[in-house]
Amino acid sequence: MSEEVQWILITVVGFIAGFVNTLAGGGSIITLPAMILVGLDPTVANATNRLGIRALCSIGCCRIQK
Repeated sequence: MSEEVQWILITVVGFIAGFVNTLAGGGSIITLPAMILVGLDPTVANATNRLGIRALCSIGCCRIQK
């Protein structure tokens, strides 16, 4: 898979996962397999997913406290 196709795939999957997360949560179900598909090591893909989840949780907690 070429690098351009990988970038396009990850971008499209990111938008879809963001939409799914907004409606019902669980966007990681989409993003984790996509990152593994483009060649990321499963451990790195999981850690990358966790960083995004951590950021979203932190922002959500800060917004609720206001």
